[in-house]
Amino acid sequence: KEEKSNEESKESNSSTNKSINIKDIKPVKTESKENNGFVYALHGEEGIEENVIEEKPKDDTPILDPNDEEYMRAYIGNNYDKIATSKFSIPAFLLGELYYFYRKMFIFGVIIFIVRLILMLIFPPLAIIINILLGIFTNKIYLYYAQTNIDSFKLYNKDNISLKCQTKGGTNIIYIIGAIIAEIIITIILIIILTSIGISISLLTMLSSIKFTNNTKYNGVLSYKTDIVMNKIIEVSFPNEFKQSTKASEYEYQYEYIMKDKKASSSCEFELNAVDNYKSSSKLLNEMADFNDAKNTIGKIKINGINWDTFVTDTGFGTSYYYITAKNNNVYIMKYEIGSNTDKAKCEKFKTQIINTVKFK
Repeated sequence: KEEKSNEESKESNSSTNKSINIKDIKPVKTESKENNGFVYALHGEEGIEENVIEEKPKDDTPILDPNDEEYMRAYIGNNYDKIATSKFSIPAFLLGELYYFYRKMFIFGVIIFIVRLILMLIFPPLAIIINILLGIFTNKIYLYYAQTNIDSFKLYNKDNISLKCQTKGGTNIIYIIGAIIAEIIITIILIIILTSIGISISLLTMLSSIKFTNNTKYNGVLSYKTDIVMNKIIEVSFPNEFKQSTKASEYEYQYEYIMKDKKASSSCEFELNAVDNYKSSSKLLNEMADFNDAKNTIGKIKINGINWDTFVTDTGFGTSYYYITAKNNNVYIMKYEIGSNTDKAKCEKFKTQIINTVKFK
């Protein structure tokens, strides 16, 4: 029994250590699409054993078409070698987007033109930078553009690809002329539009600054011009008792005499201003007199060669004397107010003294 078991052990070892002959590897037809429908297996004396050869991973690297360079030469033309090897495009640097139209890259040409216009409106020197960038990148862009079109021709136009490349590629100087004319027209239109916008803005600004005096109606409040320095236009002398009001500015005369007791309404005040929004002294006079219900007090007086329209109003705080005149499209209003708690005789005397000194310089 021991001898028998030893013999079986030897046969087993010899079977295990049997070398594999490459000739014993044979393909077996299967339904699988892998390996072209074949599974490689060992054929031995005892039939088909387990698969011993693993499928090699597929190489996804595309096989270059040897005709591509021929197509590229047909598409680009005589300057193919120069464009394919040069790192800087002098024509693109000098011509800018016009070179793209020359090379029939119309979409790129339009985009570059629009970008250039925008940059020129923002900061004109930036437009020069575009030409430098075009010089650097145009050859690469053109090679990519040509290859993309060739791939499209190969996919949809399998016949006469070289002829298609020659037709769609190459150059045409007519497109440069057309692009120049189009750019001139667009630039002129843009200038007209921008000019129109500028004129419209200026016109609106001017109109908004115009005061339409015909629509002005006195409502108890007057606005005064601040661009007229009154003491350079009109000369007035004041008694020593009058002091300039702390509220006065250079565009007006504003003086007052305050009684020593300083009671309410115990002062005499003088004001002289150039009225805004009015060109006619009579219009202002009638509106103010009507508003204050003082039309029955309207009068005229001539002082130092100046014709004044006048009217008087009485309020609970005192009496106000108004003098209105016009000169050089400006309306001037003079007001003298006597408080109800003042020495009226004294204030009347001061009024006469002051009014008689008023004259244009």
